[in-house]
Amino acid sequence: MLLGEVISRAKNRFPDKTALIFKDRRWTYRELDEQINQVANGLKKLGIQKGDRVGLLMLNSPYFVIGYFAVVRLGAIVVPINVAFKGEEVKYLMNDSQASAMIVAPVFLPLVKQIRKELKNGWLHTGDVAYMDEEGYLFIVDRKKDLIIVGGLNVYPREIEEVIYTHPKVAEAAVVGVADALRGETVKAFIALKEGETATEREIIKYCQEKLANYKLPKEVQFMDALPKTSTGKILKRALKE
Repeated sequence: MLLGEVISRAKNRFPDKTALIFKDRRWTYRELDEQINQVANGLKKLGIQKGDRVGLLMLNSPYFVIGYFAVVRLGAIVVPINVAFKGEEVKYLMNDSQASAMIVAPVFLPLVKQIRKELKNGWLHTGDVAYMDEEGYLFIVDRKKDLIIVGGLNVYPREIEEVIYTHPKVAEAAVVGVADALRGETVKAFIALKEGETATEREIIKYCQEKLANYKLPKEVQFMDALPKTSTGKILKRALKE
């Protein structure tokens, strides 16, 4: 049985039985199936089809269930979005997953409107460095090997670097993972400031705190006159880890 068929099959077998309880409200399988169909039809009118990715930014509620099953009913793929994420993080995830649409709870509409300002022709542009092979597959350079795992959660250094680079005092930035006895790894940022500027570790972390979830925040910031680079100007993260 396909996941998208679970609710509809249950509706056919026992339509008036309770499928979902939330606070003081109950949904029968018939009611739940009808609402899932309504959302699925709405997504279909938007052009969502099998294999497409759809972001789901919802609180833990029945509407998450309805949105989730509406997406999979079309054969599309759900991209769950952590409700603790800030605008930059949601934007990054939508771009990284190549999601075609997003189902959003009303409470998050201001955040989504902020992101939509950066949409161009249906694509979200964040300056990713990538290459395309002869068969048309798109590859993001170096992402996998730079991945930091903090307490079992994936942290992409480039996402944090892009935030740090928006700080007006920062000239260069690189983020790496360092060993941590409790979390496995934590985030460390190396920063070179613009000429004549001064900043503190606390200032940089506080700046990131406004744009990133807590587990992505640098736990340590080291300032340098200049970051080590290759002959072509690429920052040597390997040297920073040593």
